[in-house]
Amino acid sequence: MSEPAVPEKRIGRVRPLAGRGRVLPLAEGRVGRVRSLRGSSGVGLEVRRRSSLNLLMLAASLPFFCQIFHYLIDTGPFYYLSKAWPVLMFPLAYRGISTLRSDHRGLYAATIAYVAAVTPVLSMLWLGNSLIDAWLTTVKIWPLTYYFGVLALLTMVLPASEDLDRILWSLGLATLAALWLLWIVAPAGWYASDAGESKLFMYELERGYRIYLPLTFAVIAIFRVAHRLTQSPRLWHVVFLAAAFGSIILINKQRLSIVSAAVVTILIIAGKLPRVWRTLAVGAGTVLAVAALAAALGHVDQILKTLGNSLAIRQHSLEMLRQYVQADPLRWLFGVGGTTRFGSVTLFEILNQRDFYLADLGWPGVIFEYGLVGSALLLALYIAVLRRRPAAREAPADTREAALIGALSSYVLYLLLTTTVYSAVFAPGELATVTALLVYLRRQWHPLDTLLKR
Repeated sequence: MSEPAVPEKRIGRVRPLAGRGRVLPLAEGRVGRVRSLRGSSGVGLEVRRRSSLNLLMLAASLPFFCQIFHYLIDTGPFYYLSKAWPVLMFPLAYRGISTLRSDHRGLYAATIAYVAAVTPVLSMLWLGNSLIDAWLTTVKIWPLTYYFGVLALLTMVLPASEDLDRILWSLGLATLAALWLLWIVAPAGWYASDAGESKLFMYELERGYRIYLPLTFAVIAIFRVAHRLTQSPRLWHVVFLAAAFGSIILINKQRLSIVSAAVVTILIIAGKLPRVWRTLAVGAGTVLAVAALAAALGHVDQILKTLGNSLAIRQHSLEMLRQYVQADPLRWLFGVGGTTRFGSVTLFEILNQRDFYLADLGWPGVIFEYGLVGSALLLALYIAVLRRRPAAREAPADTREAALIGALSSYVLYLLLTTTVYSAVFAPGELATVTALLVYLRRQWHPLDTLLKR
Protein backbone atom coordinates (compact mmCIF):
# COMPACT_ATOMS: atom_id res chain seq x y z
CA MET A 1 0.00 0.00 0.00
CA SER A 2 1.35 3.46 -0.81
CA GLU A 3 2.18 6.03 1.83
CA PRO A 4 -0.76 8.28 2.84
CA ALA A 5 -0.66 11.71 1.29
CA VAL A 6 0.46 14.65 3.43
CA PRO A 7 -1.94 17.63 3.31
CA GLU A 8 -0.33 20.47 1.41
CA LYS A 9 -0.87 23.09 4.11
CA ARG A 10 -0.13 21.09 7.24
CA ILE A 11 3.06 19.98 8.89
CA GLY A 12 2.82 16.56 10.49
CA ARG A 13 4.77 14.97 13.27
CA VAL A 14 6.43 12.36 11.11
CA ARG A 15 7.67 9.33 13.02
CA PRO A 16 10.15 6.76 11.76
CA LEU A 17 7.97 4.27 9.94
CA ALA A 18 8.00 0.54 9.27
CA GLY A 19 5.48 -0.80 6.77
CA ARG A 20 2.53 1.47 6.06
CA GLY A 21 3.04 3.96 8.88
CA ARG A 22 1.13 7.15 9.45
CA VAL A 23 1.45 10.92 9.74
CA LEU A 24 0.09 12.72 12.78
CA PRO A 25 -0.79 16.37 12.02
CA LEU A 26 0.30 18.90 14.61
CA ALA A 27 -0.13 22.45 13.50
CA GLU A 28 -0.48 24.79 10.55
CA GLY A 29 2.74 25.90 8.94
CA ARG A 30 4.80 25.94 5.82
CA VAL A 31 5.88 22.67 4.28
CA GLY A 32 9.61 22.55 3.90
CA ARG A 33 12.06 20.33 2.11
CA VAL A 34 11.59 16.63 2.88
CA ARG A 35 14.51 14.20 3.04
CA SER A 36 14.12 10.44 3.14
CA LEU A 37 16.57 8.72 5.46
CA ARG A 38 17.15 5.18 6.64
CA GLY A 39 18.44 4.44 10.09
CA SER A 40 20.71 1.64 11.21
CA SER A 41 17.64 -0.38 12.13
CA GLY A 42 16.33 -0.22 8.57
CA VAL A 43 13.40 1.94 9.65
CA GLY A 44 12.55 4.66 7.13
CA LEU A 45 12.63 8.27 8.30
CA GLU A 46 11.20 11.45 6.90
CA VAL A 47 12.74 14.70 8.16
CA ARG A 48 10.99 17.99 7.53
CA ARG A 49 12.29 21.47 7.94
CA ARG A 50 10.39 22.64 10.97
CA SER A 51 8.81 25.97 11.66
CA SER A 52 10.97 28.79 12.99
CA LEU A 53 9.16 28.71 16.34
CA ASN A 54 9.94 25.03 16.92
CA LEU A 55 13.60 25.57 16.06
CA LEU A 56 13.78 28.64 18.30
CA MET A 57 12.35 26.66 21.21
CA LEU A 58 14.88 23.88 20.56
CA ALA A 59 17.73 26.41 20.49
CA ALA A 60 16.53 28.05 23.71
CA SER A 61 16.35 24.71 25.53
CA LEU A 62 19.82 23.40 24.61
CA PRO A 63 21.74 25.73 27.02
CA PHE A 64 19.65 24.35 29.89
CA PHE A 65 20.16 20.76 28.80
CA CYS A 66 23.92 21.47 28.65
CA GLN A 67 23.79 23.05 32.15
CA ILE A 68 25.26 26.36 31.01
CA PHE A 69 23.63 28.28 33.88
CA HIS A 70 23.67 25.46 36.43
CA TYR A 71 26.37 26.98 38.65
CA LEU A 72 26.19 30.65 37.64
CA ILE A 73 24.50 32.19 40.65
CA ASP A 74 24.91 35.56 38.93
CA THR A 75 22.30 34.72 36.29
CA GLY A 76 19.32 34.86 38.63
CA PRO A 77 16.21 33.25 37.07
CA PHE A 78 18.28 31.28 34.56
CA TYR A 79 20.23 29.73 37.45
CA TYR A 80 17.08 28.63 39.26
CA LEU A 81 15.46 27.43 36.04
CA SER A 82 18.53 25.31 35.33
CA LYS A 83 18.28 23.74 38.79
CA ALA A 84 14.62 22.91 38.19
CA TRP A 85 15.16 21.75 34.59
CA PRO A 86 15.57 17.99 35.38
CA VAL A 87 12.18 18.00 37.13
CA LEU A 88 10.49 20.10 34.45
CA MET A 89 11.85 17.85 31.70
CA PHE A 90 11.03 14.57 33.46
CA PRO A 91 7.86 13.99 31.37
CA LEU A 92 9.98 14.39 28.25
CA ALA A 93 12.59 11.96 29.61
CA TYR A 94 9.85 9.47 30.45
CA ARG A 95 8.54 9.75 26.91
CA GLY A 96 12.04 9.10 25.59
CA ILE A 97 12.70 5.98 27.62
CA SER A 98 9.21 4.53 27.23
CA THR A 99 8.64 5.12 23.50
CA LEU A 100 12.09 5.15 21.87
CA ARG A 101 14.67 2.45 21.36
CA SER A 102 18.12 3.84 20.74
CA ASP A 103 21.82 3.19 21.05
CA HIS A 104 23.08 3.59 24.67
CA ARG A 105 19.52 3.31 26.05
CA GLY A 106 20.35 0.35 28.29
CA LEU A 107 23.68 1.82 29.41
CA TYR A 108 22.10 5.12 30.46
CA ALA A 109 19.26 3.33 32.23
CA ALA A 110 21.69 1.11 34.16
CA THR A 111 23.93 4.04 35.12
CA ILE A 112 21.02 6.16 36.33
CA ALA A 113 19.62 3.22 38.30
CA TYR A 114 22.95 2.61 40.04
CA VAL A 115 23.82 6.19 40.96
CA ALA A 116 20.25 7.10 41.90
CA ALA A 117 19.25 3.96 43.79
CA VAL A 118 22.34 2.09 45.02
CA THR A 119 24.59 5.01 45.95
CA PRO A 120 22.09 6.73 48.32
CA VAL A 121 21.72 3.49 50.28
CA LEU A 122 25.49 3.25 50.62
CA SER A 123 25.69 6.86 51.82
CA MET A 124 23.21 5.99 54.56
CA LEU A 125 25.30 2.95 55.50
CA TRP A 126 28.80 4.48 55.43
CA LEU A 127 28.23 8.18 56.06
CA GLY A 128 25.18 8.09 58.31
CA ASN A 129 22.95 10.14 56.02
CA SER A 130 19.24 10.30 56.66
CA LEU A 131 16.89 9.07 53.93
CA ILE A 132 16.15 12.61 52.76
CA ASP A 133 19.80 13.68 52.79
CA ALA A 134 20.79 10.53 50.91
CA TRP A 135 18.13 11.19 48.29
CA LEU A 136 19.25 14.81 47.88
CA THR A 137 22.77 13.67 47.01
CA THR A 138 21.37 12.25 43.75
CA VAL A 139 20.27 15.65 42.46
CA LYS A 140 23.53 16.30 40.62
CA ILE A 141 23.14 13.16 38.48
CA TRP A 142 19.54 13.82 37.45
CA PRO A 143 20.77 15.57 34.27
CA LEU A 144 21.78 12.13 32.98
CA THR A 145 18.07 11.80 32.14
CA TYR A 146 18.62 14.53 29.53
CA TYR A 147 19.77 11.79 27.16
CA PHE A 148 16.19 10.54 26.96
CA GLY A 149 14.65 14.01 27.17
CA VAL A 150 16.73 15.56 24.39
CA LEU A 151 16.24 12.55 22.13
CA ALA A 152 12.48 12.68 22.71
CA LEU A 153 12.45 16.40 21.94
CA LEU A 154 14.43 15.89 18.74
CA THR A 155 12.14 13.12 17.54
CA MET A 156 9.14 15.36 18.15
CA VAL A 157 10.57 18.39 16.36
CA LEU A 158 12.53 16.36 13.77
CA PRO A 159 14.96 19.12 12.73
CA ALA A 160 17.09 18.58 9.64
CA SER A 161 20.84 18.28 10.18
CA GLU A 162 21.38 21.74 8.66
CA ASP A 163 18.96 23.17 11.24
CA LEU A 164 20.93 21.62 14.11
CA ASP A 165 24.17 22.81 12.53
CA ARG A 166 22.82 26.34 12.33
CA ILE A 167 21.56 26.26 15.92
CA LEU A 168 24.81 24.97 17.43
CA TRP A 169 26.92 27.34 15.31
CA SER A 170 24.80 30.31 16.41
CA LEU A 171 25.07 29.31 20.06
CA GLY A 172 28.85 28.98 19.69
CA LEU A 173 29.18 32.44 18.18
CA ALA A 174 26.84 33.83 20.85
CA THR A 175 29.07 32.37 23.58
CA LEU A 176 32.19 34.04 22.18
CA ALA A 177 30.31 37.31 21.67
CA ALA A 178 29.02 37.17 25.26
CA LEU A 179 32.57 36.67 26.53
CA TRP A 180 33.77 39.80 24.79
CA LEU A 181 30.70 41.84 25.71
CA LEU A 182 31.03 40.99 29.40
CA TRP A 183 34.80 41.51 29.28
CA ILE A 184 34.33 45.02 27.88
CA VAL A 185 31.38 46.28 29.91
CA ALA A 186 31.85 44.58 33.31
CA PRO A 187 33.53 46.92 35.83
CA ALA A 188 36.21 45.64 38.21
CA GLY A 189 33.72 45.84 41.09
CA TRP A 190 31.73 42.97 39.64
CA TYR A 191 34.62 40.53 40.03
CA ALA A 192 34.99 38.53 43.25
CA SER A 193 37.59 36.18 44.64
CA ASP A 194 34.96 34.35 46.70
CA ALA A 195 32.99 31.81 44.64
CA GLY A 196 30.05 32.34 46.98
CA GLU A 197 29.71 35.91 45.69
CA SER A 198 30.15 35.30 41.98
CA LYS A 199 30.70 32.27 39.78
CA LEU A 200 30.78 34.28 36.55
CA PHE A 201 33.18 37.15 37.29
CA MET A 202 36.23 35.83 39.13
CA TYR A 203 39.49 37.32 40.32
CA GLU A 204 42.51 35.23 41.31
CA LEU A 205 46.07 36.21 42.15
CA GLU A 206 47.45 33.63 39.69
CA ARG A 207 45.17 34.38 36.71
CA GLY A 208 43.86 37.85 37.44
CA TYR A 209 40.44 38.84 36.14
CA ARG A 210 38.56 36.19 34.19
CA ILE A 211 35.04 35.30 33.15
CA TYR A 212 33.97 31.74 33.92
CA LEU A 213 31.32 31.28 31.23
CA PRO A 214 30.86 27.59 30.25
CA LEU A 215 32.38 27.09 26.80
CA THR A 216 30.27 24.15 25.62
CA PHE A 217 28.98 25.67 22.40
CA ALA A 218 32.13 27.68 21.71
CA VAL A 219 34.24 24.49 21.85
CA ILE A 220 31.77 22.62 19.63
CA ALA A 221 32.07 25.51 17.15
CA ILE A 222 35.87 25.24 17.28
CA PHE A 223 35.74 21.52 16.54
CA ARG A 224 33.20 22.08 13.76
CA VAL A 225 35.52 24.57 12.05
CA ALA A 226 38.48 22.24 12.55
CA HIS A 227 36.59 19.47 10.75
CA ARG A 228 35.56 21.88 7.99
CA LEU A 229 39.21 22.88 7.66
CA THR A 230 40.12 19.27 6.89
CA GLN A 231 37.32 19.01 4.29
CA SER A 232 37.74 22.23 2.30
CA PRO A 233 40.31 24.61 3.80
CA ARG A 234 39.46 28.30 3.83
CA LEU A 235 41.36 31.25 5.25
CA TRP A 236 38.47 32.17 7.53
CA HIS A 237 38.72 28.73 9.18
CA VAL A 238 42.24 29.52 10.38
CA VAL A 239 41.26 33.06 11.39
CA PHE A 240 38.28 31.78 13.40
CA LEU A 241 40.33 29.15 15.24
CA ALA A 242 42.99 31.72 16.14
CA ALA A 243 40.37 34.25 17.27
CA ALA A 244 38.39 31.68 19.28
CA PHE A 245 41.41 30.31 21.13
CA GLY A 246 42.73 33.83 21.68
CA SER A 247 39.40 34.83 23.21
CA ILE A 248 39.17 31.97 25.69
CA ILE A 249 42.84 32.26 26.63
CA LEU A 250 42.50 35.98 27.30
CA ILE A 251 39.09 36.00 28.98
CA ASN A 252 38.13 32.54 30.26
CA LYS A 253 41.61 31.31 31.33
CA GLN A 254 40.34 27.85 32.30
CA ARG A 255 43.63 26.04 31.78
CA LEU A 256 42.53 22.41 31.51
CA SER A 257 39.63 23.27 29.18
CA ILE A 258 41.87 25.29 26.87
CA VAL A 259 44.60 22.64 26.74
CA SER A 260 42.06 19.86 26.16
CA ALA A 261 40.38 21.82 23.35
CA ALA A 262 43.78 22.49 21.75
CA VAL A 263 44.79 18.83 21.94
CA VAL A 264 41.54 17.64 20.34
CA THR A 265 41.77 20.31 17.62
CA ILE A 266 45.31 19.20 16.77
CA LEU A 267 44.15 15.57 16.64
CA ILE A 268 41.30 16.49 14.29
CA ILE A 269 43.59 18.28 11.86
CA ALA A 270 46.50 15.85 12.11
CA GLY A 271 44.19 12.88 11.62
CA LYS A 272 43.25 14.08 8.14
CA LEU A 273 46.77 14.79 6.93
CA PRO A 274 48.40 12.50 4.34
CA ARG A 275 50.44 9.71 5.89
CA VAL A 276 53.79 11.39 5.24
CA TRP A 277 52.69 14.71 6.69
CA ARG A 278 50.99 12.96 9.60
CA THR A 279 54.20 11.11 10.41
CA LEU A 280 56.16 14.37 10.30
CA ALA A 281 53.54 16.06 12.48
CA VAL A 282 53.67 13.26 15.06
CA GLY A 283 57.46 13.42 15.09
CA ALA A 284 57.49 17.19 15.48
CA GLY A 285 54.85 16.99 18.20
CA THR A 286 56.86 14.37 20.07
CA VAL A 287 60.00 16.51 19.92
CA LEU A 288 58.11 19.57 21.15
CA ALA A 289 56.48 17.56 23.96
CA VAL A 290 59.83 16.22 25.12
CA ALA A 291 61.35 19.70 24.97
CA ALA A 292 58.42 21.17 26.90
CA LEU A 293 58.70 18.43 29.53
CA ALA A 294 62.43 19.04 29.90
CA ALA A 295 61.83 22.77 30.28
CA ALA A 296 59.06 22.14 32.81
CA LEU A 297 61.29 19.88 34.91
CA GLY A 298 63.80 22.69 35.11
CA HIS A 299 61.22 25.15 36.40
CA VAL A 300 59.08 23.00 38.69
CA ASP A 301 59.00 25.53 41.50
CA GLN A 302 57.79 28.34 39.24
CA ILE A 303 55.11 26.13 37.67
CA LEU A 304 53.83 25.00 41.06
CA LYS A 305 53.68 28.62 42.16
CA THR A 306 51.48 29.51 39.17
CA LEU A 307 49.06 26.76 40.19
CA GLY A 308 48.59 28.50 43.50
CA ASN A 309 47.23 26.69 46.52
CA SER A 310 44.83 24.49 44.52
CA LEU A 311 47.44 21.80 43.82
CA ALA A 312 48.37 21.45 47.49
CA ILE A 313 44.69 21.25 48.46
CA ARG A 314 44.05 18.52 45.87
CA GLN A 315 47.06 16.51 47.01
CA HIS A 316 45.96 16.69 50.63
CA SER A 317 42.37 15.81 49.71
CA LEU A 318 43.48 12.79 47.66
CA GLU A 319 45.51 11.45 50.57
CA MET A 320 42.57 11.83 52.96
CA LEU A 321 40.28 10.17 50.43
CA ARG A 322 42.67 7.22 50.08
CA GLN A 323 42.94 6.72 53.83
CA TYR A 324 39.18 6.75 54.28
CA VAL A 325 38.32 4.41 51.40
CA GLN A 326 41.03 1.82 52.04
CA ALA A 327 39.57 1.10 55.48
CA ASP A 328 37.14 -1.34 53.81
CA PRO A 329 37.53 -3.04 50.39
CA LEU A 330 33.79 -2.72 49.75
CA ARG A 331 34.21 1.05 49.72
CA TRP A 332 36.54 0.72 46.73
CA LEU A 333 34.09 -1.53 44.91
CA PHE A 334 30.76 0.22 45.47
CA GLY A 335 31.71 3.64 46.87
CA VAL A 336 30.60 5.36 50.05
CA GLY A 337 28.10 7.83 48.62
CA GLY A 338 28.12 11.58 49.08
CA THR A 339 26.74 14.35 51.23
CA THR A 340 25.26 17.78 50.67
CA ARG A 341 26.28 21.10 52.17
CA PHE A 342 22.90 21.37 53.87
CA GLY A 343 22.60 17.87 55.31
CA SER A 344 23.09 16.84 58.92
CA VAL A 345 26.32 15.07 57.90
CA THR A 346 28.97 16.61 55.66
CA LEU A 347 32.32 15.45 54.31
CA PHE A 348 33.89 18.45 56.05
CA GLU A 349 32.92 16.94 59.39
CA ILE A 350 33.74 13.32 58.50
CA LEU A 351 37.22 14.12 57.18
CA ASN A 352 37.84 17.14 59.41
CA GLN A 353 38.92 19.18 56.41
CA ARG A 354 37.27 22.40 55.23
CA ASP A 355 38.90 22.43 51.78
CA PHE A 356 37.59 19.06 50.58
CA TYR A 357 35.56 19.02 47.37
CA LEU A 358 34.92 15.81 45.45
CA ALA A 359 34.26 17.81 42.27
CA ASP A 360 37.93 18.91 42.23
CA LEU A 361 39.38 15.40 42.37
CA GLY A 362 38.41 13.95 38.99
CA TRP A 363 38.00 10.19 38.84
CA PRO A 364 39.35 9.54 42.38
CA GLY A 365 36.43 11.62 43.66
CA VAL A 366 34.01 9.65 41.50
CA ILE A 367 35.43 6.36 42.82
CA PHE A 368 35.05 7.65 46.38
CA GLU A 369 31.37 8.36 45.82
CA TYR A 370 30.30 5.63 43.37
CA GLY A 371 33.02 3.01 43.67
CA LEU A 372 34.70 1.15 40.85
CA VAL A 373 31.34 -0.20 39.68
CA GLY A 374 29.71 3.20 39.35
CA SER A 375 32.86 4.75 37.88
CA ALA A 376 33.01 2.01 35.24
CA LEU A 377 29.40 2.74 34.26
CA LEU A 378 30.07 6.48 34.02
CA LEU A 379 33.26 5.92 32.02
CA ALA A 380 31.37 3.59 29.68
CA LEU A 381 29.08 6.50 28.73
CA TYR A 382 32.09 8.20 27.14
CA ILE A 383 33.68 5.08 25.67
CA ALA A 384 30.44 3.88 24.07
CA VAL A 385 30.23 7.07 22.01
CA LEU A 386 33.91 7.22 21.09
CA ARG A 387 34.15 3.61 19.96
CA ARG A 388 31.12 3.96 17.70
CA ARG A 389 32.53 4.40 14.19
CA PRO A 390 29.84 4.61 11.47
CA ALA A 391 30.30 2.25 8.53
CA ALA A 392 31.16 3.73 5.15
CA ARG A 393 27.58 3.28 3.97
CA GLU A 394 26.38 5.32 6.97
CA ALA A 395 28.76 8.22 6.41
CA PRO A 396 26.82 11.43 5.64
CA ALA A 397 27.09 12.62 2.05
CA ASP A 398 26.68 16.21 3.26
CA THR A 399 30.09 17.51 4.35
CA ARG A 400 28.49 19.97 6.77
CA GLU A 401 26.56 17.18 8.47
CA ALA A 402 29.74 15.10 8.62
CA ALA A 403 31.57 18.04 10.20
CA LEU A 404 28.80 18.47 12.78
CA ILE A 405 28.84 14.79 13.72
CA GLY A 406 32.64 14.92 13.90
CA ALA A 407 32.51 18.00 16.13
CA LEU A 408 30.06 16.40 18.55
CA SER A 409 32.13 13.19 18.70
CA SER A 410 35.26 15.27 19.30
CA TYR A 411 33.47 17.08 22.12
CA VAL A 412 32.93 13.77 23.90
CA LEU A 413 36.69 13.17 23.71
CA TYR A 414 37.23 16.70 25.05
CA LEU A 415 34.90 16.00 27.98
CA LEU A 416 36.76 12.78 28.74
CA LEU A 417 40.09 14.64 28.80
CA THR A 418 38.72 17.23 31.23
CA THR A 419 37.58 14.51 33.67
CA THR A 420 41.23 14.08 34.66
CA VAL A 421 40.55 16.99 37.02
CA TYR A 422 36.85 17.86 36.79
CA SER A 423 34.33 15.37 38.12
CA ALA A 424 32.38 13.32 35.58
CA VAL A 425 29.21 14.18 37.51
CA PHE A 426 29.89 17.92 37.76
CA ALA A 427 27.75 18.65 34.67
CA PRO A 428 26.63 15.29 33.22
CA GLY A 429 23.97 17.00 31.15
CA GLU A 430 26.64 18.01 28.63
CA LEU A 431 27.55 14.42 27.80
CA ALA A 432 23.93 13.27 27.84
CA THR A 433 22.83 16.04 25.47
CA VAL A 434 25.72 15.63 23.02
CA THR A 435 25.16 11.85 22.97
CA ALA A 436 21.46 12.34 22.20
CA LEU A 437 22.32 14.73 19.35
CA LEU A 438 24.75 12.17 17.91
CA VAL A 439 22.23 9.34 18.16
CA TYR A 440 19.66 11.48 16.38
CA LEU A 441 22.02 12.59 13.61
CA ARG A 442 23.30 9.05 13.08
CA ARG A 443 19.70 7.71 12.89
CA GLN A 444 20.37 5.24 15.71
CA TRP A 445 16.83 5.37 17.11
CA HIS A 446 13.31 4.27 16.31
CA PRO A 447 9.97 4.09 18.15
CA LEU A 448 9.25 1.01 20.17
CA ASP A 449 5.75 0.72 18.68
CA THR A 450 7.22 0.04 15.24
CA LEU A 451 8.99 -3.04 16.63
CA LEU A 452 5.67 -4.47 17.81
CA LYS A 453 4.23 -4.14 14.33
CA ARG A 454 7.14 -5.77 12.53
